Amino acid sequence: MYPILFTWGPLQLHTYAVTMAMGFMAGILLGNYRVEKRGIDLQKVLNLEVVLILAGIGGSRLMFVILEWDWYRNHLLDIPLFWKGGLVYYGGFLVALVSCLAYCRIVGLPMLQCSDIAAPSVVVGQFFGRIGCLFGGCCYGAVTDLPWGMRFPATTNDNLKHHPTQIYEMALLAAIFAILHRYYDKKDRSEGTVMVMYGYLYGIARFTVEIWRGDDRGGFFFGGFSIGQCVSVAVIVVALGAHAFLVWLHRRAKAREFAH
Repeated sequence: MYPILFTWGPLQLHTYAVTMAMGFMAGILLGNYRVEKRGIDLQKVLNLEVVLILAGIGGSRLMFVILEWDWYRNHLLDIPLFWKGGLVYYGGFLVALVSCLAYCRIVGLPMLQCSDIAAPSVVVGQFFGRIGCLFGGCCYGAVTDLPWGMRFPATTNDNLKHHPTQIYEMALLAAIFAILHRYYDKKDRSEGTVMVMYGYLYGIARFTVEIWRGDDRGGFFFGGFSIGQCVSVAVIVVALGAHAFLVWLHRRAKAREFAH
């Protein structure tokens, strides 16, 4: 664990904040490269990226505060201190997705193309975010005797080995990125399907990793499923349905084009 990179007087530079910044930068660079190749208005996209960063951080923090409201109700001044950790990814993703679709509609950007371009960049940002989790000791796993178990004494309050679930998710994110990167370049694919593919692939990955999580995630439902797993199931179902619908629209458009 190395949650703070350095301290200078009253100022502290948190590792999580640095990795978040690195993730945003890497994702933006990848996205902008693809935007320019597609000939989309880069200035509008740069404005969109600012909106997405704010929406992602705000939504992630909001969901965390809601889940931990019993503590934050007595510590209101700590609510905006997101750089110390305390973000729920799904909250940020859903708020950012809605913001993206709304912004694209308002300024006239192609929504489905922009969502497809954004999907691999989102994965890159998540990957760096989990590096921050690993150094900060959050999102740790259950106790294990496996040889690759890791200790997170500052957050687990013990010296036992735990599943390094941050690394598990990083490995799955790397695999998802490889799949999306290859699929993005596929000819004659349905627009919008890169993003929905990300939705169900990440939903499956997140549901799986949650099996080994050992931190407090806001309680369990339906016989032992975490909130993250419940949301993952909903995301998987919606994304699979959206994929089927987009493919149907694409094939119908192709059939009409062929008929003419």
